[in-house]
Amino acid sequence: MSDKPNDKSNNDKPASLVRWGRDPGAALYDLRGHLVAVKCTDGKLYKGELVGLGVYQLVIVQTSGLEMVVNKGALVYVHGAEVEP
Repeated sequence: MSDKPNDKSNNDKPASLVRWGRDPGAALYDLRGHLVAVKCTDGKLYKGELVGLGVYQLVIVQTSGLEMVVNKGALVYVHGAEVEP
């Protein structure tokens, strides 16, 4: 199997079993302790420090001290650049 996204040479496995590239969980893990912007499916944007990561949720702490548990199913994106809190 090739790690190239357009490689169709491995058609014997279902698409759900073929993976390539960086693991999304590893990307979130690397953001631990950093300021993040979290956009949710309801259109709301939350900013804070990423302090926890679980299988189904992540935890951010806003500058006000409010600790938020966000379900990953409600995420549109997590932006890891330095953001104004």
